[in-house]
Amino acid sequence: MWTDAGLPGEPPHDLRFSPHLLIAFTGSALTGPLSWPDNAVLVGPALAERPADLDFPRDWLDPGRKHVLISMGTLAAENSHGFYGRAVEAVRPLGDRVQAILTAPPETIPDAPDHVLVRTRVPVLELMPQLDAVVSHGGLNTVCESLAYGVPLVLAPIKGDQPINASQVEAAGAGLRVSFARVRPEVLRAAIVTVLEDPSVRASAAAVRASFAAAGGAAAATEQLARLARGDQDASWREREGSLESPA
Repeated sequence: MWTDAGLPGEPPHDLRFSPHLLIAFTGSALTGPLSWPDNAVLVGPALAERPADLDFPRDWLDPGRKHVLISMGTLAAENSHGFYGRAVEAVRPLGDRVQAILTAPPETIPDAPDHVLVRTRVPVLELMPQLDAVVSHGGLNTVCESLAYGVPLVLAPIKGDQPINASQVEAAGAGLRVSFARVRPEVLRAAIVTVLEDPSVRASAAAVRASFAAAGGAAAATEQLARLARGDQDASWREREGSLESPA
């Protein structure tokens, strides 16, 4: 881009990142300590209220069973039919203790059992307090929304940053990673049961939730931008869980 713009020499900094401030909507509980770039600030997810989905059948949810959301994202919908079919087979034997909500056009899952609700769209954030696990492609939005509520994950990454996100979740102990293309129903079932029942996974997801909450979200990002505008930023800023460090 620098060369195409007709600018001379080499760029003065890595053009992928601002030389002034980099705000990342994740947290050190996932990324680990950052050694670069020096001006990165991790603020956790910035979540906002969304319009209610008045058509969602809330009375379908059985409080006596655990609830799993299976969503591979809208961008990967066309490539996810095979995975969704295997996911249905994975949860098919679990109807006595699990209800699954699967985001796909209902006509693409014609044989879903009664304990699997198939809908094109669902109110994800509204459902989070009632969810016990999320099966996802590992997009950062879904990962951070889930962990902001302490919901553990089974991740089947497809492309882009998704393998990195899945590895971070697994390293944090807050979920498991499976193969999008090759996972068999019985393996996916075992992963779902593990994140539903293993107390260590749920404890790790809760620890990430606490880290995200302490990082400050949108309010922390706003404060960092305001400090940048005032000119009192310092390149040595680092995330401090739950606080914003003043420049030396």
